Amino acid sequence: MLLPPCKWKLSQRNSSDSELRQPARLYATNIIAERTFMLSMSKEIAEKAKRFDLFIAPLKLGTYKILDPEKAEELFSIGYTATTAKLKHIDVKSIIT
Repeated sequence: MLLPPCKWKLSQRNSSDSELRQPARLYATNIIAERTFMLSMSKEIAEKAKRFDLFIAPLKLGTYKILDPEKAEELFSIGYTATTAKLKHIDVKSIIT
């Protein structure tokens, strides 16, 4: 899965920078950290998924960020719903029984 180019740039902090810009810089740094993590994990996950008998990766999870803990209950609900739906498929039942 290829991701679009990142539009954020990092720069050195100059003494003339306003302290009010710090939250924007922190936000940009978080986006870069998240993107770097996702890029490094994408290939590894794709390779590991080939070895599993059952791999559940709900597409809805792609719209959430990894650095957004306030959404934990929503994420759990999405994962739980996808898992229970997947376990009802006849081809999956033969794998797990």
